[in-house]
Amino acid sequence: MHNNAILKALEHFVLLTDIQKKEIINCFREHFYIKDKIILREGFTNRLLYFISKGIIREYQYSLSGTQKTLSFKGTGEFFTDLDSFEKRKSSLVNFSAESECVVYTIDYFCLQNLIERHKEIEIAFFKCREYYVERKKTRNTFLFKESVENRVTRACKDYPEIIKHCKKRDIISYLRTNSQIYNKILRKITQMPVLES
Repeated sequence: MHNNAILKALEHFVLLTDIQKKEIINCFREHFYIKDKIILREGFTNRLLYFISKGIIREYQYSLSGTQKTLSFKGTGEFFTDLDSFEKRKSSLVNFSAESECVVYTIDYFCLQNLIERHKEIEIAFFKCREYYVERKKTRNTFLFKESVENRVTRACKDYPEIIKHCKKRDIISYLRTNSQIYNKILRKITQMPVLES
């Protein structure tokens, strides 16, 4: 079980003792997902916090017309969950699926609560981690609604080349809130390469 990345991600927020590290690692379970596997389905209650050791995960919802609306992509070294479902035992309003072959570690809500109750540093680490992702989501949403399409596509290519390389074009276009024609035009301009149709 390759779990140093989990500890590294948490120690970004607070230093942990060797005992705390061991307890955290003992609570995480390893899962392998093939491409296109649904990890969390809308309408189900989510009781797991996920950490991506390898791969790309897509978060999406279904519109009233039945089409998928991509909300975000998560990559190697990131935590993800439907926070409302995880914390409040509510039905999830989103879906998560594997966009590539993925190795994901999960920790159960009750196991995490047990760790938090026994170790102040672990409580602080997960609290700061939670706040980091909440703030990041706000920043991402502001960026998607306020920036021009060209800036959104350019930034995605620069900051997330693995997503551009491995994910379906329709999902990237949905996430960037544009259409295929505009996306292809901008992509050709910034990459100076032919764009594959998919």
